[in-house]
Amino acid sequence: MKKFLLTVASVFIVAFAALTAAGCGGKTSGGKTEKILFIGNSFTYYSDVPAIFKEIADSAGKKVRVESVTQGSWNLSKFADEKDEYGKQVAKKLAVEDEYSAVVLQEQSTRPLDNYSGFLSGARKLVEKITSSQENCRIYLYSTWGYEEEAAARQMTVPEMEGEIRKAYQKAAAVLNVKVSYVGKAFSAVYTQYPQYNLYHSDGKHQSYTGAFLSACVHAATILNLNPETLSYTGKLDAQTAEVLKSAAQKAVNGD
Repeated sequence: MKKFLLTVASVFIVAFAALTAAGCGGKTSGGKTEKILFIGNSFTYYSDVPAIFKEIADSAGKKVRVESVTQGSWNLSKFADEKDEYGKQVAKKLAVEDEYSAVVLQEQSTRPLDNYSGFLSGARKLVEKITSSQENCRIYLYSTWGYEEEAAARQMTVPEMEGEIRKAYQKAAAVLNVKVSYVGKAFSAVYTQYPQYNLYHSDGKHQSYTGAFLSACVHAATILNLNPETLSYTGKLDAQTAEVLKSAAQKAVNGD
């Protein structure tokens, strides 16, 4: 009897230790909560992409905590600089070891085209910061979209501009051994195939709520490995609009 009780106690101790270890940091294990950090500028915070991402995750039964460090027009080099006000915020968040399951990095909208070396340098510094403290953290580059005013100035169409931005993100991701969240690709598909859906804010550059919903769907499919088409969540949109955007997001992630 004594031997039996000792065996049961040993099993309990091992099981408890395993559960405790699984709950460390922000990693998902056995239904534990993932912690996601978005770092970027207005292409992240307009219409609150991170908040919609969280709502999509919740609707899918995913346990996530979402944080962000954002500032208008900021680039990744500034976010990597601990002398910068927002760079300090990034450094403080990343100082907590193994806190994040995933980090999303969004560069200033035209910098990948105008200053690729600066874009790559800033991204590299942030990747190094992340990997130095976040052992199993997944890193994603948030590939953004083209917009009419800038595309016209470059004598391009909006999808052509986005295609060049995407190439720059893909190139940087290959160098840094990280992944890409293809938001811009989904934007181009909807812009071309469904012009009745306005993805842009009144300034014609930033994302409207519709555009933010599309962005969040791409991030959710990419980071959380879920298919938004299977979810009933529509946010503030009517069902038909939401379905079109979910489909475009999933196709962008699938490489279609």
